[in-house]
Amino acid sequence: MADMEKDGINKPDEPENLENTELEKELNELKDLFQKELDNASENDSDTTDENEGELIQQLDDESGKEPDEHEEELPLCQCCDEKPCSTAHGEDYPYCDDCRNLMVKYPIRFTGVLAFVLTVVFFFGGIYLAQNEIMDSTTVLEASLAYSSRHMTTAYSAYSQYFSSVSDESVSKRAVREAVETYMTLGSTNEVSELVETYYTEDELKRPWNKNIKKSYDFCEKINATTEAVYQTIVMPALYNYISFDAAIEQLEEFIEETDSDEQQVATPTDAQQSEPGYDKLIAEYFIYYLMVNGDYDNEVRYEQIEKIAELGGEDYEWMYAPALAMMAAEVGKLDVVEACSEIIKKNNLDDVSAYTTLAHYYFRQDKIDTAKILEICKQADEAFPSGNELSHYRYYAAAYLLEGEKEKALSIMEEYVADGLKYYSDGNLYALCGLANGKEEIYDEMAETLTGYNYKISEYVDQYKEGKITIEEIFNIGGGDFI
Repeated sequence: MADMEKDGINKPDEPENLENTELEKELNELKDLFQKELDNASENDSDTTDENEGELIQQLDDESGKEPDEHEEELPLCQCCDEKPCSTAHGEDYPYCDDCRNLMVKYPIRFTGVLAFVLTVVFFFGGIYLAQNEIMDSTTVLEASLAYSSRHMTTAYSAYSQYFSSVSDESVSKRAVREAVETYMTLGSTNEVSELVETYYTEDELKRPWNKNIKKSYDFCEKINATTEAVYQTIVMPALYNYISFDAAIEQLEEFIEETDSDEQQVATPTDAQQSEPGYDKLIAEYFIYYLMVNGDYDNEVRYEQIEKIAELGGEDYEWMYAPALAMMAAEVGKLDVVEACSEIIKKNNLDDVSAYTTLAHYYFRQDKIDTAKILEICKQADEAFPSGNELSHYRYYAAAYLLEGEKEKALSIMEEYVADGLKYYSDGNLYALCGLANGKEEIYDEMAETLTGYNYKISEYVDQYKEGKITIEEIFNIGGGDFI
């Protein structure tokens, strides 16, 4: 047994020694594998690695043998790299280490860097200026801008008016002013254009090239307003208040037009501005002649000729002024083609103008045989064009058509909705009274008679005749339609 132990043969009852031997074998194999991989990775960059290792070892040896400097530990760290202590060679409070200083000297700020910085500052403050003058972040003005871009000019007008009344002058967007000016021009609100431009533009700003259109609109409105004020105050208003007759006022307006034509002929070389304006003084005076004819006792044919003259004089630039009036007078004299053409012009200029529909309905009420089916169709189109229900001007055509159709309850119901906020025309009182009588509600007749008396009007004789059973609804609209529509 001793010989067997001596020869190195293990005893079978010693398993721990056997496990240690196997573990040692596996560790040796892993060691050899790692060493082999390390040798392969080192072959491609042996020179660089050796050199770096030598420098690193030398640096570690130098630093390990170096005694710490108490003064150096107290120095603040470099403000640039935040690693090395600040240098004392350039003063006690020098904020950078020597290495960072050397880099600053070697790579100074280039001109391109300075230029980039300057441009950044310029664009930054330029952006602030543009933001203040162009960006419209108000919910109200955003609504106005969207309405303006989609040609809903009446909606845009209301929203812009609300915007300008609720925002300080310094915060108003120039873009909003420009769009509001065009909106007001489309609606013929020349006084408001002048006020708007004077509030938000200086004289110097109006001289700048990019404000050319604003200045043109402003100059035009100033001329229109001056002529309007002079003519209205001295000629039209006295006629309306019965200080002079309508015929005398029209004669004075015609004399004003002759003087205007004479002044224009004396200009030897008219300027570009004079050539571009289609005689605004004459146009305004002609329009006031039409206005007096509408309010006076003149035949529809005479009125139509006058508004037609204005349309020829004004052309496309003044469609906003004459298109609705031309459409209504064309309906009165039975010119359907003119009514339809004007209806399209009205829609093009302002989708919020219900006269594009009411003038067509008016035409069919002026025919010898009233086409109630066509009238109801047009009124339904108006409903679709104004889904919010804010525009009710076509409701009176609804009511009249329902009366003719024998649907008296519908006529009264829609008329009550129409006049809920008050009468808009003298004829509304007569139509409402007629709807009341048709439904056996004499109290509505009494109310309208009293209301019209308060406005120096009398209830229509045709309403009284219907009340007494002397005339039918059909006869009323054929012979006395002007009192109701």
